[in-house]
Parts: sequence; structure tokens; C-alpha cells
Amino acid sequence: MNETELNKIKEELNLNNLFIEIENHKPILYVCLNDGTIKTFKLPKKDIDKCWIENKLNVVNNYKNLEKVFKNLKLDYNIYYTSFGFSYNMILGLFSQKHKDKFNNDIEEIKNKLNSLNIGFRCEFSDGGWVYRFIISKSKENIKIIGDLK
Repeated sequence: MNETELNKIKEELNLNNLFIEIENHKPILYVCLNDGTIKTFKLPKKDIDKCWIENKLNVVNNYKNLEKVFKNLKLDYNIYYTSFGFSYNMILGLFSQKHKDKFNNDIEEIKNKLNSLNIGFRCEFSDGGWVYRFIISKSKENIKIIGDLK
């Protein structure tokens, strides 16, 4: 995809900016939204188009529906939403037993909530170990459940 095509999509989707950078020999698409949020997506080997970008952005927005569910859980740490699901920022969980216990309790509570909603997911730590990722299955059933959350 060339710069002219990216600029056209940027205008059509009313984005602040849209560009591709190479990181670790892999192309990454940067989508800068008008609210200042920056989303990044690994580019597939196939060509992308406006529809591909819209679908990626809609999946991230769909995961934000989980925010309504987590507000009731009284979590101490920060959850942020991504293209794969969401992450739980647990940097303080590394420093004391009290924080580790809270982290473990929060993670268990989140897992229980996702399971009670029949949302498929898997978990992993980030490479640096600062965040705990909840990778949501992109099955049609999952996306519908999350999309229907009120």
C-alpha cells in the first residue's frame, strides 16, 4: 500500500494520521484517531484496504464493551483495550506480597467473569512482565457476546 492510498483511507475514515513503519523487519500500521489514541496493527502478507482497517478498529471498539462489566469488579489496576482483547497493568504487583495477592485475586475475578459470560480467552504475560494479557478469541460467537454487552 502506498502513501497516496493511505492518505485516501485516512480521509475517508476521518483519521488524524495513518502510516506504516517497519519494526523488527515487520510492517506495522499506525492508526492515529482524532481523540489522540494510537492503535497499532501487524500487517498481514496480503494487501489491506479500507475495510480491513475498519474491521480492526471495530474489534478494538467492541472489546471496550467489556469496560462496563469490569467497572463492577472494583479492580485496583488499570485495564486497557487492544486489538487482541485487553491488558491488565500490574506493575505494582511485582513489588510486595500485598500487591501480588491483589493481582492474583483480580486476575481470578476477571477470569471468572469472562467464563460466566461464556467468552473464550487465553492469558499471557507481556515480554517485559509488566502487563497480563487477556487474548480474546475472535470467534463469531465471542464477538457477538461482547457486542451485545450492555
